[in-house]
Amino acid sequence: MTTCIVTLMRGRDYENEIGSRLTKNKQAFCDACGYRCMLFNTTSFSTNRSAHWDKLLILNMTLQTCNISMWVDADVVFRRPFAVAPLLTTAIGAARDVGGLNSGVMFFMQSEQSAALLIGAWHQEQFSHTVWEQSALRQTLKDNPVLQPHVTIYENIVRYPTFTPPYARVPGHGGRAAPLYHIAGCFLLTRKLITCHKWLDAELAQANMSTSCSPASTDAIGPRLLKRKDMVVGGPRARSRAGRNSTLPTGRRLARDTTSLLLLSEPAYDH
Repeated sequence: MTTCIVTLMRGRDYENEIGSRLTKNKQAFCDACGYRCMLFNTTSFSTNRSAHWDKLLILNMTLQTCNISMWVDADVVFRRPFAVAPLLTTAIGAARDVGGLNSGVMFFMQSEQSAALLIGAWHQEQFSHTVWEQSALRQTLKDNPVLQPHVTIYENIVRYPTFTPPYARVPGHGGRAAPLYHIAGCFLLTRKLITCHKWLDAELAQANMSTSCSPASTDAIGPRLLKRKDMVVGGPRARSRAGRNSTLPTGRRLARDTTSLLLLSEPAYDH
């Protein structure tokens, strides 16, 4: 089984020492666990959407060769090694933030459900002029109840600097137990760039990749099935073009629909 760790890291926020350290952190995690690391620093997708949407196309592409694709945003820090496959009891998984499903950390198995969610989100065109690919994913799940039982939410797999999930406040489930750290959306707040870098610098300095790649404790990360509160949609609230309860495309349709968008795109680091 091939497990791939996938990210896109581009733009001036990552053309510096912090960007280099974030790349090395992801490479170190892959090396510790024996995973394939697919780190993109550019894409040649011919779309008029922001780079945030590229993750949907990249994941579609990696799932052609990876049994499991774990997506992490560029500003995610691996705090220690952990085995990915044992976490997955459904085809799709995602972290949780204060508003619900967070697309900064996601897991996809090769499956019809994964393909349906990716293409369904891409076709949420009411969000396409924004950075809200996360809202598009939530809206697709909201529109299609058939997908919802195939999604696991991990309450405490990610520690955020400004949000502590209720699960992590329970004695024994402290935020320090989370194996990932994410400054979600921080670089969109230009007045906080210095703070963003300080947060990342501190976490990168503490990351320890010398431990064994063992399964993360389910008691610590709090897996549960998707709930209504995870699908709260921000940004534009127009109805999905597909409509509620529509039949989403299959994996073959996904590949066909995005072929015209997928020019040759190779990860800068693929090991």
